[in-house]
Amino acid sequence: MKSFSRSTRIALLGAGVLALFVGVAGAGVCPWDCQPAPNGSVDVPDLLTLLSQWGTPGSCDFDGCGTVTVADLLSLLAHWGTCV
Repeated sequence: MKSFSRSTRIALLGAGVLALFVGVAGAGVCPWDCQPAPNGSVDVPDLLTLLSQWGTPGSCDFDGCGTVTVADLLSLLAHWGTCV
């Protein structure tokens, strides 16, 4: 494991946080509301949209890996309900 100085770790953490913030902010108020006509909650239409996009790129690719996978399904389920 490579060792970093304290300032480097903070810079790397800062970059990670910035990347996460940009990813979420760019996706809208509730990125897990991925159906074609978002309704402000994560619910059955979002789950059906995710399943229809399985293995392909799409609006339900929350982790940005390029395809909708089990990681995206788990993320959707973790955010089930009204978007806050």
